[in-house]
Amino acid sequence: MSPADVEADICMIGAGAAGCFLAHAISRSGLRTIIVEAGGRTTASAAEIGLESAFAHAVYSGATEGRFFGLGGTTAHWGGLLAPHGDRDLGGGDTQGAAWQHIVDTVGAESRQVLETLGYRGGDDFAERAGAIGDDMVQTLREAGIATLAALHLPFRRKNLRGLLDTAMKAPTAPHLVTDATVIGWEHVDVKSCTIKGIRVRASDGSEAVIRARRFVVAAGALESARLLLELRDGQAGALIPATALIGQGLSDHLSLPIADVAERDRALAARMFGPRFDGAWMRTFRLMAGGTPRSFAHFTFAMEGAGFQLARKALQALQRRSWPAIGTGEASRAAADLTRIAWARFARQRLHLPPGAPVHLQLDIEQAPTATNQLGFGERRDILGRRIPIIDWRISDDDLAQAERTAARYLQCWQAAGPSLPVLLPRLLSTATAKPHDAYHPAGLTRLGADPAAVVDFGLKVHGLDNLFLVSTGVLPSPGTANPTFTMLCLANRLARTLADAKDAPMGDDDQAAKGES
Repeated sequence: MSPADVEADICMIGAGAAGCFLAHAISRSGLRTIIVEAGGRTTASAAEIGLESAFAHAVYSGATEGRFFGLGGTTAHWGGLLAPHGDRDLGGGDTQGAAWQHIVDTVGAESRQVLETLGYRGGDDFAERAGAIGDDMVQTLREAGIATLAALHLPFRRKNLRGLLDTAMKAPTAPHLVTDATVIGWEHVDVKSCTIKGIRVRASDGSEAVIRARRFVVAAGALESARLLLELRDGQAGALIPATALIGQGLSDHLSLPIADVAERDRALAARMFGPRFDGAWMRTFRLMAGGTPRSFAHFTFAMEGAGFQLARKALQALQRRSWPAIGTGEASRAAADLTRIAWARFARQRLHLPPGAPVHLQLDIEQAPTATNQLGFGERRDILGRRIPIIDWRISDDDLAQAERTAARYLQCWQAAGPSLPVLLPRLLSTATAKPHDAYHPAGLTRLGADPAAVVDFGLKVHGLDNLFLVSTGVLPSPGTANPTFTMLCLANRLARTLADAKDAPMGDDDQAAKGES
């Protein structure tokens, strides 16, 4: 990084999923963009780059195993699953009805363009493609109170969204990329104009620079984005960001646990009906959503532990991270037969190979109800850059466990009502000893959007109290809802890209009008 101060129209903090997508979306707008990324050109965990976290109670694995820094961020490691939030996220009985309505409306309006950006040309067909399990079966499940949806999985070569950034780097107004650089301070907060003029960053070699821009976008992931905003409010911006805004509070995730096993005699039937299948290079998996439950979804998981599957997964995950897989000749030899079966299923049958007789489970993912006690805050300890180390207080409450038990019972009740044509499910005894729920690395709620005093960003993703600071991460969702949150975040980012492009020549303070025009 050059120590010289630099200026831009937009300074974006973070080059993970949101940052890569935004960079691509605004690359043709003529905006001069600078992207600051704490990681390098390949990804590393937070601990590997010196971003420490402490935990008040249970370790929140979304902070340890579920996030990565560097170009592409966590998308260099994820499964590439895309699923939209929809009408079942409305009417949840909470106080966030207006926020969820805005989110669902945004997904409906932006999903087609987001899918096209990601390379899918089939349109917004999540519901229609569920018919792959059979239209009669979809109807049977619907009559029993279960809606079906076909999630979409990005092809291997598209899973790492760094590819979108690579494309943006070829545009005439390519973004300027600053890697291995951490934001250590906010500079020149102008209370009169309600704007930020710059950020101070420090590179891994110890050099520092001030980056000035007309507008700033925090896209550093749910946890790190909340941390940056807390640091901002603790400084000069404390007079601007409302004290009522609950920055860092309300951390919630999906709690995931198996709730039933498929009877051994019906494992092949479950694989045939609900097993993953391919639509060209794109893979589809199926999820179930029972009515009369909190926001949740269920899906079948298939044990795939053969040598061929393990080898293929190892190789593809390494290539997704843009590294070369280390595979021994003995390892390859043991996997040869399995690899042949995998290839036959993939190209001849358009199916993912599932070993005959392998165990099959029904997995439930239910959102935690947001609580103020699940939060990210600061202690007194500081890291090597002098920043206070965040303390994450995350717990699974007795209410969470009771809600999971009630929801599991409802799913199994609906399944039973659907009749004998479905695979037989053997309910599991749900207890913390036999089926302890775990987080799904889907953090939400830390910087939620809304118009109420406790919201952190407005419906245009502008931070309340500041006219030129925006934030986009899964943390803007009030809670995880009925879907993995990445696709919905990309829909929100797509709308933000248009807001930023439309406001290119507007004076500060007019971003509100641009955002309202998109709502």
